[in-house]
Amino acid sequence: MSESSSPGRSASPRRAPSRGPVYLLLFAALVAAAGNGISIVAFPWLVLQRNGSALEASIVAGAAALPLLFSTLLAGTAVDFLGRKRISIISDVLSGATVAAVPILAMMFGVSVVNVAVLAALAALGALFDPAGITARESMLPEAAARAGWTLDRTNGLYEAVFNVAYIAGPGLAGLLIATIGGINTMWVTAATFALSIVAVSLLRLEGAGPPTIEERPDTVWSGMVDGLRFVWNLKVLRTLALIDLAMTGLYLPMESVLFPKYFTDRNEPAFHRQV
Repeated sequence: MSESSSPGRSASPRRAPSRGPVYLLLFAALVAAAGNGISIVAFPWLVLQRNGSALEASIVAGAAALPLLFSTLLAGTAVDFLGRKRISIISDVLSGATVAAVPILAMMFGVSVVNVAVLAALAALGALFDPAGITARESMLPEAAARAGWTLDRTNGLYEAVFNVAYIAGPGLAGLLIATIGGINTMWVTAATFALSIVAVSLLRLEGAGPPTIEERPDTVWSGMVDGLRFVWNLKVLRTLALIDLAMTGLYLPMESVLFPKYFTDRNEPAFHRQV
């Protein structure tokens, strides 16, 4: 009689595949990316609708992009210290709170209080943890793929497709929302997207998604950041991709989020003289 079939010893039960976690991650990526895509256009648009100043709109767009250049360096270390699920939720809470603050301030103190300085500060704060939130969700893909019985290539491909489609569609959705409900109210919809992402990640149950143990954490924030930079810099492919991404974040995204809204604002589209 073999050992596995001997009395008193039973084979450990194999966990049945579950696609719930991977679907929750895909949904969180979808709504969070859409929210970020809307924010890219909505914040500068609020400035342009007030005074048409491309310079002031570029200040707001730059304020949203600048934190990304620095917080990207700390994204991996933040996940290592606080845990993947927690960082994802913190990122969405900050993003949701900052966009919801725009209509709340407008209701409490009037639209005039939502000036360039306020919008720039809110845009910067909302973008502060975005890289860490994206890193946290992506780092949960291997466990989610294993639970679903999918290959990592398939899971990662679906995730990137969902994320990028939502991020690209976000600015178009922003224009549609501004045309129908106005710039200020668009921020309520944007906040709702982040709230949906928070709910999805809160329901997620994956091994290793919680706070890491002390043994799993880097010695210090600085050492974790240096180790990550050294790893990326020593691999030519990663180094090249990182520099391209840095240039895109620092140069292209702020221009895109100002030039297109400025062009359509000058043409009175899509808001058609609608007040914020």
